[in-house]
Amino acid sequence: NEDSGQELVDARTVREPLTVRPAAMDGTFRPLGMGRETTVLRFLKGQGVPKRIRERVPVVWSDGIPVWVVGYRIDERAAVGDETASMVWLRRTSPRPLPPR
Repeated sequence: NEDSGQELVDARTVREPLTVRPAAMDGTFRPLGMGRETTVLRFLKGQGVPKRIRERVPVVWSDGIPVWVVGYRIDERAAVGDETASMVWLRRTSPRPLPPR
């Protein structure tokens, strides 16, 4: 659900504690539907997110995997599929950061 503010992910891929940190911390990411691995910052650049904003985009991490680049895309490893028995609902509670004026 790109930019919907919420995502359902496969519960098998989400382990507590979940952490949220800015994309500036970077990390390897497999954006759902892209079929390749990239970094969080390269993904955001490819989405047209200005540099001054992209480094502040929150990323939800679980056990070393970026589960959700909040407001943009989940990691394919967290995607709900035919083998999914239970799901976790992730929800953004604040809007995307706005560009500085």
